[in-house]
Amino acid sequence: MTVIIQNNNLPIMNFLPPNGKQIPGFINIGGKAAILAQEILDKGYVFEMEILRGREISLTIADKIIEDDVDIEITLIAERHVKIGLDILINRFHEHMISIGARAGGVQ
Repeated sequence: MTVIIQNNNLPIMNFLPPNGKQIPGFINIGGKAAILAQEILDKGYVFEMEILRGREISLTIADKIIEDDVDIEITLIAERHVKIGLDILINRFHEHMISIGARAGGVQ
């Protein structure tokens, strides 16, 4: 099933403390980031967010086939920091994905 970004709303799975309860959500991102994120989703990756201790969160791109994170960005929990962190994560992983010729559901 292909996940589609609509109105620049990135689907992201939230892992909440203390037990990691999973709650699906969305974060509105910029147009260029949304285009790149859609290409990442089209390859079978997913976006996740987990609240850490203090005022930090981890933003990750995960490969559900190998059940592991493939890239991570740690940022402050404030909305503007989350959007900046996602922009960094999306651009970095997209560049990496292209450089290695990623296939759906993982990397070659």
